[in-house]
Amino acid sequence: MMTTAINTIEDLVRIIDNHPEWVEAMRVRLLSREVLELPQTMARLTETVDNFADSTSKRLDAIEVR
Repeated sequence: MMTTAINTIEDLVRIIDNHPEWVEAMRVRLLSREVLELPQTMARLTETVDNFADSTSKRLDAIEVR
């Protein structure tokens, strides 16, 4: 295994660019669990808001009919 010295941020960026498979390992170590879970949280929020909007629209339609 070849070792590479990392002396600057540019060195780190170059190494990550050369090893894209390392990005996920870096992400897991650098970001909190909450940040890593944001995509799933946003998907659930989007579904909830969409359901609420649909329900509200149906209720308003029913009110207009009356």
